[in-house]
Amino acid sequence: MAHTTLSMRNTAPRNGALPLYVSIKEAAAAKGVTERTIRRWIATNHLSAERVGPRLIRIRVEDLEQMGHRIGGAA
Repeated sequence: MAHTTLSMRNTAPRNGALPLYVSIKEAAAAKGVTERTIRRWIATNHLSAERVGPRLIRIRVEDLEQMGHRIGGAA
């Protein structure tokens, strides 16, 4: 499985390990899709996410990486 590069801005543990959770914006950047696509995947249960407060949504890095990667564009 390909390794997904993620921003470790505010979500990285202090020991330098990869973050456990990322924002919708970070997930979209890592997958090369829009934030709207990430929200659509969450709404259709293609991707799990957790609400951490009234507006804050976080996605587990493990769940994001299990989705695989893009293999090509539209012809």
